[in-house]
Amino acid sequence: MLLSRNQQLDISMVAKKGIGKTHAKWSPVSTCIMRKQPLVEIDHDSINRRLTPAQRVEFVSKCPRKVYKINEFKQEVEIENADNCSLCQECTKFAHDICGLPNRSVIVRENDAKFFFTVEGTGAMPPEEVVLRSIRLLQRKINELSDGLVAPRYINP
Repeated sequence: MLLSRNQQLDISMVAKKGIGKTHAKWSPVSTCIMRKQPLVEIDHDSINRRLTPAQRVEFVSKCPRKVYKINEFKQEVEIENADNCSLCQECTKFAHDICGLPNRSVIVRENDAKFFFTVEGTGAMPPEEVVLRSIRLLQRKINELSDGLVAPRYINP
């Protein structure tokens, strides 16, 4: 809607301040995702020696996230980007069920010691600032909790 010449709008607004704990409309984060780092291992002898070139191409194409690639010079399957893996197990199913390779030929699992944390902001604050403020708030709450704890007293019988 456009205003014509000599027209004006008369608007009354009320601004309210709040926090995301009260209502999601005040949250500076739209999406927050945490996932473990995928670990992808292949037995190069099994994959590159026992599969035909056509099977290698099909093996690479089975991965929806483009984790594998074929080295054009060696004509061998290589891991291009293991972090893209969604743990769908399509590659392990293909290698084991279709090609008859042993289960250890392709291993896809999660790293319990490392994870990816993705924060998508609404534009109210940069995601980096949201994470830093959250960490500071968590540290403050942990300190308050530890200050409130009293050392247990043991009574000698």
